[in-house]
Amino acid sequence: MPKTQNNSSLCGGESQCQVKSRQVSPRLSFRDAIEKVQHQVQLRCFKPQDQDFVKEIQMNIAEVYMLGDDAPVRIAGDQLDGFIVKQVFEQIREEHVQLVIDNYSKVEYIVNYKKSYIRTALYNAVFEYEAHFTNLVRHDLGI
Repeated sequence: MPKTQNNSSLCGGESQCQVKSRQVSPRLSFRDAIEKVQHQVQLRCFKPQDQDFVKEIQMNIAEVYMLGDDAPVRIAGDQLDGFIVKQVFEQIREEHVQLVIDNYSKVEYIVNYKKSYIRTALYNAVFEYEAHFTNLVRHDLGI
């Protein structure tokens, strides 16, 4: 059973604010994290020419899963708690990864920090997936 973290000291004690608790997820080994990601994002769903990039993306997701809940994670220049980023990354599916691959292939500049770029792109893909395709349909229909 996961431990519960009490964050009451962050807001001045129990008398000044409501006690906030959240589940602290156990840390995974890299092997366990990769296995989790391989079930979440299955390699067989991608074209052979994209599979090396998908493996790189899977490793990036696995690395996030290994972070502590309080670990700072930089997404698009913002520092977020590992807990939040892991919750979002658990929503990633093959279609989100394909969107990242498609967008990455359109980049016309050198990506100097590829791992950070991929991490941010994956995070954003969860939020932008539906809007991306709605936008494409509107564009194609001239709406």
